[in-house]
Amino acid sequence: MKVFDTDVQLVKYQVLKEVIRKADRNELSTAYIDIPKIIAPGPKPTTRCCIYKERTILQERIKMAMGGDPTNPNSVEVIDVACDECPIDGMYVTPACRGCIQHNCMQACPRDAITIVNHKCTIDKDKCIECGKCTQACPYNAIIAQHRPCVVSCKVKAISMNDEKKARIDNDKCISCGACVYKCPFGAIQDKSFILDILDILKKSENNTKYNTYAIIAPAIVSQCRYGRVSQVVTAIMKLGFHQVVEAALGADITLYREAKEFKEKGLLTTSCCPSFVMFIEKNFPELRKYISSSVSPMVEAARLIKRGDPTAKIVFIGPCSSKKVEFRLPRTQGLIDCVMSFEELQAFIDARGIDTTTCEDTVLDNASFYGRIFAKSGGIAQGVVDVAKSMGVEGVNPVVMNGIDECRAQLMKLKLNKSVNNFFEGMACDGGCINGALCLNHGPRNAADVDRYGAEAKEKSIENSVRLLKLGEKQAVSPTLNFVLFGAPGAGKGTHAHLLAERYHLTHVSTGELLRREVELQTDLGRQVQAIMDRGDLVGDDIVIALIEKAIKEDEQGLIFDGFPRTIHQADALDKLFSKYGRNLSCVINIEVEREELVRRIHERAQISNRSDDNEETIRHRLVEYEEKTMPLIEYYRNAGLLISLPAAGEIDDTQARIVETLIKRGSNDASAVADSREIVRRQIREALQKLQSRAIEFAEKISGK
Repeated sequence: MKVFDTDVQLVKYQVLKEVIRKADRNELSTAYIDIPKIIAPGPKPTTRCCIYKERTILQERIKMAMGGDPTNPNSVEVIDVACDECPIDGMYVTPACRGCIQHNCMQACPRDAITIVNHKCTIDKDKCIECGKCTQACPYNAIIAQHRPCVVSCKVKAISMNDEKKARIDNDKCISCGACVYKCPFGAIQDKSFILDILDILKKSENNTKYNTYAIIAPAIVSQCRYGRVSQVVTAIMKLGFHQVVEAALGADITLYREAKEFKEKGLLTTSCCPSFVMFIEKNFPELRKYISSSVSPMVEAARLIKRGDPTAKIVFIGPCSSKKVEFRLPRTQGLIDCVMSFEELQAFIDARGIDTTTCEDTVLDNASFYGRIFAKSGGIAQGVVDVAKSMGVEGVNPVVMNGIDECRAQLMKLKLNKSVNNFFEGMACDGGCINGALCLNHGPRNAADVDRYGAEAKEKSIENSVRLLKLGEKQAVSPTLNFVLFGAPGAGKGTHAHLLAERYHLTHVSTGELLRREVELQTDLGRQVQAIMDRGDLVGDDIVIALIEKAIKEDEQGLIFDGFPRTIHQADALDKLFSKYGRNLSCVINIEVEREELVRRIHERAQISNRSDDNEETIRHRLVEYEEKTMPLIEYYRNAGLLISLPAAGEIDDTQARIVETLIKRGSNDASAVADSREIVRRQIREALQKLQSRAIEFAEKISGK
C-alpha cells in the first residue's frame, strides 16, 4: 500500500528518518556527509543531472530537517539549489497552432494582445493580462496558461521570482498554509522541521520522570492510518516516549462552546481555529479583524487543560498543518505548546525507531465528542456551532462554509462590503479542511469519509462532558492567589517579569498600553474614542482606562497579572471595587526594588539601543523622582492592606524571577508543580522562557530595522 502521494514526500521522509537515527546515535556531526550517500548512493543520479547536485540538494533538506533558517520566522522556506527555474511565460502558444483563418483567439482577447505572424498566433506579453479567454476560444487548444506550480498554488500571491528566476516567498503576504510545499514538483519549497527539539524534549524528560510529555493529535490523523488503526498509532506514539496521548478534538469541543457563547454576545463571528485563515484576514482584510473569534485554537485549548492538571508538562502537537509551526510560537498561545510535529515527521519518527504499528496493541482514545472530531473537515465547525448554539438557546446562526482561500476571499469581500447575509464565517485555508493539510501523508476525498466515521465512533455525542471539564478547570485555576500587581520604577524590568510570569502561570498579562492599542486596532467604539483623544494630544482619562480593566477582568478565565496599573489611589480603589464586583480578590502586590543608580544605567542603556535622544541622565533622574512621588501613596495603600511584598532585583533576571516565584508559592499559589520544584528547576524554566522572549525581541528589532 502506498503511504505517500508523491516521491517528493518520500525523499523528505527518508531524510527525516536518517536525521532521527543519527540523533539517536549522537552522530549528527556527520549527518551532512553520510545521509546524502545513504539516500543517493550513486554513481548514477536518479532525480537530477548528476549525483553531486542530488547530494547537494539532500544536504539542504537535512538543514531543513534540523530546523532550517533560525532567523526566518516562516515555517516554509525555499531551497534555492532545488528550484528548477520552471518556465514563467504565462500564456503560451504551442506548436499545435494550425494557423487557421478564423482567429477566434484574436476576437476573444480583450486587450488586443494577439496578432498573427506568419499565419501563427503571437501573444504580446506586455499587453496580455492572462485572463485565459484565448485558451478557451482556440478550437485546437493550442494556447495554454503556463505558470509555475508554486505560483499557481499560492492564493495570496506571496511567491514571486528573484533575478535568478528562483522562487521567493514574501513573508508579509505568506500565511504559511504550505500549499506550495505540497505542489512544488521538485520539492524546492519545504517546511522546516523541529524534530530535533522534540527529541530533546523527550530525552530531557528522562522517561517522564523529570516531567511528563504529552502528544496532542489532530483528528485528521484518522485518514492517515494506512498501516494499522488509530488506536495502534496512539500506542506507537507512546512507545516513542510520550507519557500520554490526548485528542485535539477535546479542545475543539471547548472551542465550540466558547464560539457559541461569543456569537451570542456579538452576533457576527469568524472562526479562529485555522491559523492560516486568521493570518489571511489580518493581512488582507484588517478591517475585519474585530470579527475574528477571541477563542484560541483546539490545539491550545487541549494544552491548557493538560497544563492545568500538570503544570510542568511538555506538550507536542501532531497534525497536518504547516501554519501550526508558526502558531505555537505566537504570544496568544501563551507558551502552552512546546513543539509541533507533522504527520510526515511522525511517520519518519515511528519508522526510524523500528516500531511496527500493525503489531501494536490498541490504546483507544475517548477524550472528545462527535462534534470535536469532525472539526477536521470543511463544514465541521459550522455544523457543530449551529447545533451547540441551539442547545444553549442561541438562535439565528446563519453560517457560511469557506472551503479554501479563494472561497474565503469571496465571502470576506461580501462581508467587507456589507453584502453578506451570513453571520458566522467558517474559514479553512486548505481545500477540504485539515484532512487535506499540506503535511498529510496522503490527500483525497476518502479522508472526509474517514473523519465522519471517526466522529460517529465517539462515545460522547455532545460536548457536555468537555465543557464540564473546562468549568472544573476554570474553578480551580481562577483563584484569588493568581491575581496580582507588579510595581517597579522605569527600568526595573516589570514588563519582562510580567511576561515570564504570565507564561509560567498561564495568566492574562494586563498592560494598559496594550489594551488601548488593541482597542484602536480593532476599531471598537472605545477604540475610536481613544484614537480621537490621542489625535488631540490629550491623555486618556481614568474612566476609559478603568472600563478597559473591567473588560479584561470580565473576559478573563485564567487569572490576571497587572503591569502598570494601578498608578493612583483612585485607580487602586476602582480595582478593588471591580474585584469585589466579579467575585475576586487581589492576592498580592509585588514591588520590584532597584537601586536608583542601577535604574539610571539600565534606562540610559535602553535609550541608546532605541536611539532616544530625550532619555539623557537629567531627564531619567527626573522621571524616577516623579515615579517615587506618585507611587509612594500607593505603596503605603497596599502596605496598610497587608498586600505589599517588596523584593530586591539584584543579580540576573532569572534570579529575580525565581524570588518572585518563591514569593507566590508562599502566598499560596495553586501551581502544585512550583511547590515541588527545587530552586534550580524553577530557574531553568525561567531561563528557557527568557531565551524565547529575547529571540522574539531580536526578531522584532530586525524587522523594524529592515534587515
